[in-house]
Amino acid sequence: MTELLDSPLETDQFLVFKRVLVSLLCVVVAFCGYELVSTFLGAKDTGILIVRSSKPNTLLSVSKDNSEAKVIGTGNAKVRLAPGIYHLVGLSGGARANLTVRVSKNSVIRSYIKPAYPPSAPSVNSINFKGVDAFLNSGLTTAQINNLKQSIFQFKPTAHTVSITNITPAPHDPNTSTSFAINFKVSVDSVPYNATVDYTGLDNIRLHLYDAQNGNPLFDSGDITPGGNNKLTQRDNISALGEVANHGVGVGGGYESLVERQVVG
Repeated sequence: MTELLDSPLETDQFLVFKRVLVSLLCVVVAFCGYELVSTFLGAKDTGILIVRSSKPNTLLSVSKDNSEAKVIGTGNAKVRLAPGIYHLVGLSGGARANLTVRVSKNSVIRSYIKPAYPPSAPSVNSINFKGVDAFLNSGLTTAQINNLKQSIFQFKPTAHTVSITNITPAPHDPNTSTSFAINFKVSVDSVPYNATVDYTGLDNIRLHLYDAQNGNPLFDSGDITPGGNNKLTQRDNISALGEVANHGVGVGGGYESLVERQVVG
């Protein structure tokens, strides 16, 4: 048999290929080593933030002051961060949660967020009125009862429960007055007040609230009419106070309470 020997050209090509391959392998090994070392050294200077949310579809993001937020996951997330203070935000539909966390070197921070919908603005419809329909038997119309509710909401917009009792129509002389009055007791979130509602016609009313202990006036709604400008001015309040004073009801600090509540509020 005849032994075939590689030509000098083929041998040189193989050596060049071998050297290139070895060089590439060295580069890859060096790069991997650099990455491992960098990761190890970087891990020593960072902390871990682990976030869990009450809603699995919550979009989680973190940011620092004056920097753009970065999404880190949905529902649950684990991220390595440089030491510092971070703002954690969770969004799920219209629900939102905000949390501020501090990440320290070599620490593991666990956070739980519960996105919630923002509270709705208070309205008269959010108040639970009890006993108010009894005014229908004492001369008020449905429109006037609605205006009465609006007046109580004006007095305390954050009220939850309003209970009305002891409804008593005041004496009325048709020869001297075209207006009517009804006295009653009202409890606003368990705080008792004496009250009087004045009315004429079928729409307008005016609510007066008095301290249940000493009878001092606390609130005067002014004339409330459907669709009208029912916001009281300081002059209106002072005029109303003068009217109350002329009838001999309340003295002293009660007047200041009425003006302060309406002007500041």
